[in-house]
Amino acid sequence: MSHSPRDDTLRRARPTLLVDVQASGATPAKGHVSNIAWWPFDLDGRIDAESKASLVALPEGATLPRRVRSLTGITASMLADAPARDTVRAQLEAARAKHEAVFVAHYAMYERRFLNDWFGEPLEIVCTHEI
Repeated sequence: MSHSPRDDTLRRARPTLLVDVQASGATPAKGHVSNIAWWPFDLDGRIDAESKASLVALPEGATLPRRVRSLTGITASMLADAPARDTVRAQLEAARAKHEAVFVAHYAMYERRFLNDWFGEPLEIVCTHEI
């Protein structure tokens, strides 16, 4: 069985914050987060009651491409009353800090781009696809 440095992150017995991002484009340069969800897991693998899913308002003038609307079912009208990016980012950061958690995503290459953009720094994100 192969061993990767990413495996060590999970082996250090830290709580995890499973995160899933939906966006209006493939990268922060081409789109914006439109929906994000996270689920905190404790060291025994139990899901925390503080799981969260939120639509995220697009910046003024940004649009949701037809293909994204078709794939996600999210519409511009759904995003009209959604919380702003900074509000949702602060909630996510609070969850990460409370649990002292490492982010985990299934295909982290995608989430990493947007989360690094949101937080303005490279984040530790374990990719279950790579493990």
